[in-house]
Amino acid sequence: MNKVKSAVSIGIAVNFSLFLVKLYIGVSSNSLAIYCDSINNLADSLTCGIGLFGFFLAWKYSGRQGERTQCLFAFVICILTFFAGAAFAYSGIERTIYPLPVSFSVNYVAILLGTMAVKPALAFLYKFFNKAADSPVVKVMIIDCVLDCFITACALMSLLMITKLGFTVDGIFSVISGAVICVFALKNMVINARYLIDN
Repeated sequence: MNKVKSAVSIGIAVNFSLFLVKLYIGVSSNSLAIYCDSINNLADSLTCGIGLFGFFLAWKYSGRQGERTQCLFAFVICILTFFAGAAFAYSGIERTIYPLPVSFSVNYVAILLGTMAVKPALAFLYKFFNKAADSPVVKVMIIDCVLDCFITACALMSLLMITKLGFTVDGIFSVISGAVICVFALKNMVINARYLIDN
């Protein structure tokens, strides 16, 4: 469990760093998709903090009570993730209706590609240290890392398509990212809710 706590602590630092980098790109390029991606990383950092607090409580209450505590925190994380996805989708709809110009830069593309490589590495770290603990909280975080790669890919595609289409599509990609986040969040909410009810 101590190794899992260390991995989640690293996750807090990594996600917050990604938030700062993507926030700069999002604001500089005026891309809603990249901006939403940055906020998602900030939410991930907060999620790791909530998960870390859950580990301390689970350690205090051993056995089934500890497992229920972790599932409860995983459920809370899924709720927060769902609302974040809904906010992205809503913002995307607004941007699609009222589009704004977005600035393209090769440097932004290179940086975003670099950030995409970070999340699979973080997911591997979570999975490696979670083998013994088998924490439902960490499982949610691993899935979230995969989702983050998809969201960053959408943000990157929206930026690249500006040069091909001549108009911004970041609102559309924000809606797609938000919808995918909501679906996965709801799925994991159901899984953890069933465990809490049955146990």
